[in-house]
Amino acid sequence: MQTFQSDANPSAIRTLLILLVAVILVGLGLFAYVHFGTPPPASSGKVLSLGVYPIHRELHTDGGTTGVSGENDNYDLLIVLANVEIKNLSKVPLKLQDMNADLTLPGQEIIESNAAGEEDFAKVFLAYKELDAQKGQPLLRQTILAPGQQVQGQLIVHYPISRKQWDARTSLAITIEFAHQQNLVLQLNGTQTASI
Repeated sequence: MQTFQSDANPSAIRTLLILLVAVILVGLGLFAYVHFGTPPPASSGKVLSLGVYPIHRELHTDGGTTGVSGENDNYDLLIVLANVEIKNLSKVPLKLQDMNADLTLPGQEIIESNAAGEEDFAKVFLAYKELDAQKGQPLLRQTILAPGQQVQGQLIVHYPISRKQWDARTSLAITIEFAHQQNLVLQLNGTQTASI
């Protein structure tokens, strides 16, 4: 009868087994961390609608005493009214700390605008009566959302651009910042204006 004998070193086989078990344990640990260790989002939300109000003015400056004729300067401003909805998905109250919106134009130019505060929100509608029909309830800083609570409100941001530049945008990202929680980013790609 013939017996099989291996030339393999028993310590090398044991080392390979230990390495294999270590790799499997590390893989299981990473899987568990990603799957169970990542906390769920504290909030969700969507953009319900966007309204825009372009302002274009041609300003004429008179020439000085040197006899040079005046020049025309263009003034462009675009006011954006965003109606949003936010829901607290966590088990603790969420405190709304700040809101802003980043507008991305072609060429990756980014323009940031902070949302108007309560006082400035009211002033926009005093200055531009044409916007009264689009006026909504403002979403205010320091608002506290109880667990499971959902709120809707309006944000006003502005950009020093023309309507043509707005229509060529590549994205608009509205960021809702919460105290001690992850930010909520409501991303509208391209010229998307409906809910996401």
